[in-house]
Amino acid sequence: MQKCVEAFLFFFFKEMDLQKIRQHIIDTRKQMHLLNEIQVNKRTVFEIGIKRLYFFATPLSVKQLRNWRIYLNFEMSEGQHERIVVLFERCLMPCALYEEFWILYARYMERHSIEAARSVFVRACRTHLPLKYTLHLQWALFEEQHGQLDSARAIFCNLQNVLPEVAMVRVRHANFERRIGNLQEAERLLREGIQKSSAPEMAAFYTGKLARLLLKLKKEPEKARDVLIEGLKMVPNSPYLHQCLLETEVSRDAVDDVIHCVERALNSNIHDTVKGILSQRRLEFLEDCGNNIKSLRNAFDEHQKLIKQEELKRKANYKYEEDKKAKTQSFKPPVGDIVIPGVPQPEIPSPAPPLVSKESATVSPAQTTTVNVKTENKPVPYQKPPPVQPRFHQPRPPAQPYFPRQRAPVQNFIPVVFRARISPPMPPPHMGGPPVQFPPYNYEPWQPPNFEEYNRPPPWNFNRLYLPY
Repeated sequence: MQKCVEAFLFFFFKEMDLQKIRQHIIDTRKQMHLLNEIQVNKRTVFEIGIKRLYFFATPLSVKQLRNWRIYLNFEMSEGQHERIVVLFERCLMPCALYEEFWILYARYMERHSIEAARSVFVRACRTHLPLKYTLHLQWALFEEQHGQLDSARAIFCNLQNVLPEVAMVRVRHANFERRIGNLQEAERLLREGIQKSSAPEMAAFYTGKLARLLLKLKKEPEKARDVLIEGLKMVPNSPYLHQCLLETEVSRDAVDDVIHCVERALNSNIHDTVKGILSQRRLEFLEDCGNNIKSLRNAFDEHQKLIKQEELKRKANYKYEEDKKAKTQSFKPPVGDIVIPGVPQPEIPSPAPPLVSKESATVSPAQTTTVNVKTENKPVPYQKPPPVQPRFHQPRPPAQPYFPRQRAPVQNFIPVVFRARISPPMPPPHMGGPPVQFPPYNYEPWQPPNFEEYNRPPPWNFNRLYLPY
């Protein structure tokens, strides 16, 4: 008996433990399900906005790109690395031709692994976007930041061979050489750019960069001045070179050279605004560093003349615009027989009747003389033009039924005695009978009105089963 009780208690408590274990598993599964449902609800809006999950040559819409940006920012704010990497890989399938997503992916992976970020740059620059120089420049900056100078120089050289006409690539390469202390190579790159430039504006740009390098870093203002003067011989009307030369002369504290530089700029064909800026800079320099009062007064007078000329031009342009606006706004329609539709016409007051005295009022009719008073032309009221007749304004003839010849009704064989009392049936229309009146059919432009000539049913027979639109 005791053994039976022990066995019963053992199985009872064992069953209770199993129930508790089952309940614990169910509770944990429910909790996982609720958490999963919350995460899914957070991402449902972004997933619905994704319309393309594959690569295609046509660009994505602005709405699609915005949805990817917001989705990536949301995942990065959540902080789950695996989800972020998977989402970036999903994004780069349809957005493989957009460098902004590659740069964002590389900068994110840089926080976790430098090799992973480098692999992202390699995939982007060598496979998907080999001609996007902005992405290559970001890759070069990444390699320079992490101490791989040879890799960064190789990136610059390869990109410069592929895109030799892009000024940003050469300037970034020169700045890279300057940062690592190789000023001779930076100067060589800028001089090579001046020689190989196809446009004068590009040559002026490289000349200004080279002059600044010689002036600020190598401390050679004379060479910088010579470079700028040579550049002005090639491009005499470049405001950028005139400003660079003035800056160089001011740094040398050469008063005569500053005056000569500004006079050269004022005699060129640059814009008046740039001339005013250079004249103001010359006047300030002479006031601060000059010793000759005569040159200061001459500079002041020339500056006042430039200000007056600019003010006159501004007033002339303003007056021209005001006159043009006044002509368009103050248009008055002519008064008289000419009436413009839609424009209100002013009413012309009728002349007052002449004053008549008592003596003139008693004059006999024989003595009265007719006076032709010339009345003024009154405006003719606007009359609407006659309505435009439609293309098919004439009514079409009514549709006639069509009876095939093999199915035409045949007259009944009626005895002669009853034939006088019973009227025979009318023959069909094609045999001389009266036409059957049906509702008129509106023909389309491509349908001929003489459809009875065709040996086929008319169009209206088909429309009897359908309602017209």
